[in-house]
Amino acid sequence: MSILLVIIALSILIVVHEFGHYLAARWMGVHVEVFSVGYGKRLIGKEIAGTDFRISAFPLGGYAKMYGDITEDVASDMIKKQKKVAVEAVAPEKEKEEVKEEIPIEKSFFHKKRWQRAIILIGGSVFNILLAILFIWIANLAGREIPAYKTEPPVLGGVVEGSPAEQAGLKAGDRILEINGEKMETWEETEIYILINPKDKLSIEAKRNGDIITFSVQPKEVTKNKVGYIGLLRNIPLYVGSVIEGSEAERMGLKEGDIIKKINGQRINYWLEGVEKIGESANKKISLVVERDGKEMSLTGTPEPYENPETKETEGKLGFIPTPPTTTKSYGILDGFAASIQENIRYTKLFFVSLGKLLVGKLSIRTMSGPIEITRISLKVAEQGLLPLIFLMGFISLALGIFNLLPIPMLDGGAIFIIILEGIRRKDFSLTTKERILQIGFLFIVALVVVIFYNDIVKLLF
Repeated sequence: MSILLVIIALSILIVVHEFGHYLAARWMGVHVEVFSVGYGKRLIGKEIAGTDFRISAFPLGGYAKMYGDITEDVASDMIKKQKKVAVEAVAPEKEKEEVKEEIPIEKSFFHKKRWQRAIILIGGSVFNILLAILFIWIANLAGREIPAYKTEPPVLGGVVEGSPAEQAGLKAGDRILEINGEKMETWEETEIYILINPKDKLSIEAKRNGDIITFSVQPKEVTKNKVGYIGLLRNIPLYVGSVIEGSEAERMGLKEGDIIKKINGQRINYWLEGVEKIGESANKKISLVVERDGKEMSLTGTPEPYENPETKETEGKLGFIPTPPTTTKSYGILDGFAASIQENIRYTKLFFVSLGKLLVGKLSIRTMSGPIEITRISLKVAEQGLLPLIFLMGFISLALGIFNLLPIPMLDGGAIFIIILEGIRRKDFSLTTKERILQIGFLFIVALVVVIFYNDIVKLLF
């Protein structure tokens, strides 16, 4: 079911993009020959307003084929056909009927003015962006469950031992105010800023006991995506999310919603501290003080040994999932729409900031995700339910719409860029020049696809 949901969702994004081209083309008076959901052999369809709306054999995505949008050779052939109409005015009745069926050259894509062609090309991305606003709006109206800490001020619960943050002098209780001059109001803002700056030295301004102190921190690249990390620990207690059936946690009486306050008499200030304490206690009896419904109680148990797949070392586990508390963000109709607009603007800024860092080498190309990685992430999100998938598809739709507007040959943005250059020089490029541009663009796209697929495979296998 998750796989089916993801296939449908990704197909919707592409079909909506092509439908944007279709509507823009009709608005500009261009004849659309085919609108297909899927690729390959035509299975079923119906002609509506001169367009063959069809469903094709391979159901992922789709396309809109406009009259005269291929090459100038096609345009030249169309002009010849129009001239033939003029000289065959006295043709036999049967031939005259065939001539009448010819589509006027004025309805071809190439015949339209530059600004009209640009609008048609922009149409696909506009519809992707509108779909992103719609999907995130729907998620807002239904209510999105997010970790509660994301909306809270970035007050440190601690720092990881030996991390860049510890080496710089940051400590538990510090309230991060600014990073490189940008105000940090929430944990979410703080985490994103650090993630996308793995190679830049960070000037962190923090408040400690009423004093403002500035720290210089050099992040390091971590995970397969090579994102930034400095070792900050959130001020989140060790919450018991779900208890695994038949585990030591169940036998000792731990329940969902419990907060572990102490382990062996030592106060636990943040969840990772507690997880590490349990990990160090394989086959050793430990005592816990937990808070349940506002009251404290004592429990004892012995963490079971297991081999950590990353470190290959034996560690202890009780058999519960430490889950931070969540909060549900829900909105009214107008508030939800306004929040969706704001969210899309924020993601758009993040897209261009990340793109700029990629271009200057301050962000690894490993941070880019292709079809394999996007599908893998989408499947994980789909397992959480329909609403999280809708929100993710909104984000992907926005990225698809923006990416298609980049001035890269073979993309809509590349064609728009050529139209702009032709407008500046008040003359179209020759067919040879356009072919060269397309060839360069094709090679660039092929290289990009190879790199992205390589990244996806590496992330999947290693």
